[in-house]
Amino acid sequence: MSYAAATVADPVLTPEHLTTLIVGRPVGPAAPEPAPGGFRPIDEELRELERSRMAAALRATGGNQKRAAALIAMPLRTFVAKLKQYQLSPRRGQARPTSHGEDSGSGAG
Repeated sequence: MSYAAATVADPVLTPEHLTTLIVGRPVGPAAPEPAPGGFRPIDEELRELERSRMAAALRATGGNQKRAAALIAMPLRTFVAKLKQYQLSPRRGQARPTSHGEDSGSGAG
């Protein structure tokens, strides 16, 4: 413990520090190994498909969420919740800016 306390630069010693010292690298949820043949986890592929279909539906409806949700047969409340989850802008399915202040579209620079 003294060695761990002396070698860690952080003010508080955490379990993650100990596993790093014992194993020699940080231990945490590992990224899945790429499967042979280019396969990925099915849930990852489904999320990607759902996000792209939602964005396409928004583009096709000019950003109308109700019509876009109907196009892909998704309940409107679910559609709106997933817009936030996938960080899609209701305006034509574009990715939302990561900052909290969203442009109002006034053209002022």
